[in-house]
Amino acid sequence: MSIFDWLADKPDAAPLKKGEYEKAAAKILRKAGESSRKSDRARTAWLYQMASVLARRAKRWDDSVKYALQSAACSETDGKLFNAGWSYRSAAIASKEKRDYKGAVEYALKASTSFMLSKSGYAAKWCYQLAAKACELDGDAEKAIELHKKACSIEEDDETEHEIERLKYVVMHPTVDQYADKSEVLEYDPVRFEVVVENHSGDVLRDIVVGDKDAKITHEIAELKPGEVKIFSYETIGKLGYMHSPYELVTWKNHKGKELDMELEPASVLARPRIQVNSYVSPDPVVNKESELVVLVKNLSSAPLLDVKIGMDFPEYVQAKRSSPDSFKSIAPGEELGTDFKITPTVLGMQRVARGAVVMQDEKGNEFREELRGISADVLEKPHPERKAYAKKEDYRLEKKHFDTSITAYPISESRYVELSNRYWNQQRGYTLKGTGPDVVVNHVEENCKDMAPVSRHDFAAERMLMYSFKLGEAHDMLTVIVKQDEGFVHLILKLYSDSKEKLVPTLERISKLIRYTIDTETDAKEVEKVEIKKIINIVDSVVQRSKIASGGDEGEVTDKETKIKDSVVQRTDV
Repeated sequence: MSIFDWLADKPDAAPLKKGEYEKAAAKILRKAGESSRKSDRARTAWLYQMASVLARRAKRWDDSVKYALQSAACSETDGKLFNAGWSYRSAAIASKEKRDYKGAVEYALKASTSFMLSKSGYAAKWCYQLAAKACELDGDAEKAIELHKKACSIEEDDETEHEIERLKYVVMHPTVDQYADKSEVLEYDPVRFEVVVENHSGDVLRDIVVGDKDAKITHEIAELKPGEVKIFSYETIGKLGYMHSPYELVTWKNHKGKELDMELEPASVLARPRIQVNSYVSPDPVVNKESELVVLVKNLSSAPLLDVKIGMDFPEYVQAKRSSPDSFKSIAPGEELGTDFKITPTVLGMQRVARGAVVMQDEKGNEFREELRGISADVLEKPHPERKAYAKKEDYRLEKKHFDTSITAYPISESRYVELSNRYWNQQRGYTLKGTGPDVVVNHVEENCKDMAPVSRHDFAAERMLMYSFKLGEAHDMLTVIVKQDEGFVHLILKLYSDSKEKLVPTLERISKLIRYTIDTETDAKEVEKVEIKKIINIVDSVVQRSKIASGGDEGEVTDKETKIKDSVVQRTDV
């Protein structure tokens, strides 16, 4: 094996045999002396570097350091800083091997300086890493972190970052854990992150700051004694997608007053989109007769929902076919889109006619799934006869009195009304009346809603809009009433918003029945049909735009007895 094989410095090379080192070293040093006398500094430096590596392979650490420093001196005199850097690196490696860690750090830093001056950043980075390892072996983990950070300042890499994080757990540091109170919430629901700071070290830690990397949200602890624990929390409102705790970094000072920092393990909560899914069957299902099942999805969140798919399954006793698209590229905030199916039930009685799910994504690609409960209907043998009267007048007055005493006015501004309408669950009812006028209908609406807080009223040439807010039990509700005159008919539309999904439909049913009853029984009005609503209220910065309401059918013919909401029912701009 030649001397050059040994100088290759391969880790798996066999050790030198007895006497080989002395013989080879003497030969190299003799040649180095000759080169020095001839003032050939470049060759002299190279020969001393060979001698240093040879000595290190023979585990002659002192010789290796001595020859490396002689090589470095020659290269510096010759102005070859890159070569000087490699010589200082050899001295650092030999010092580290002989456990002279302070010497290893000194020579590694000299090597880094030489490499930086010769514009060789990669080599300088390697020497900073070498110095950091020597510091760690010498018990100075804090200095090791500092040197690893210098290496990362030249170029970041995962391995060095990992070393930094590992060393942070070696030095005395506060232990910081953070938790979210829930794993999932609906958008706009409250979210709370709890942070626990504890000192597991044997020394006092001072000037602890837990916060984000931009220091916009921080919590400070002046002093934390050994074993002491501090707890604090941060509360916010759910925003669509994954929400992360703002606390990313902890900084502190050790007993020497040196500031250190450590990244924190993240805590996160998934905020699901707030949507409302409505469905209805029209007309009332009759055995072996075709009806229409409509499924509507409204986006009550603050951001668009993308790639929305409505998937429905039907039991064997219900024949079904889709009659409109069941997937949408996006549904904007406040927008409601849906699909419909032609269904033919083959079995009588109350039964589940469908079930399914809505699958969607947010703008960051997070996928969500909303299961739809089984949609049930009472399948009749023949169509239900039209019904006119619902109760006697005295029954109506008792019902109205009981309902009125449960309502509490809840005053809010119109802008607040618009804001909440984007968040609350909603449902609507519509009727067409003849034999009465819009002002008469409005008077009856105001009479039935007198216990509610009036928000605003807008009068147009052929339509009126009234807005109310109130509380019913623990639920907060808002009611929009539209009264529109069109070719001798008066259309009445009631839309209720509520923060209680369970109480939404029952409350609207009671309100609509009471208003309809008083109009029917105390005037000459006659219900003609329920309204087919193409568009309803569009409010942008509290400016009411006129709604378009059609009663359906060709030449005024009544074609549908149920409220139908097609395509985009509500299109509202965020406020």
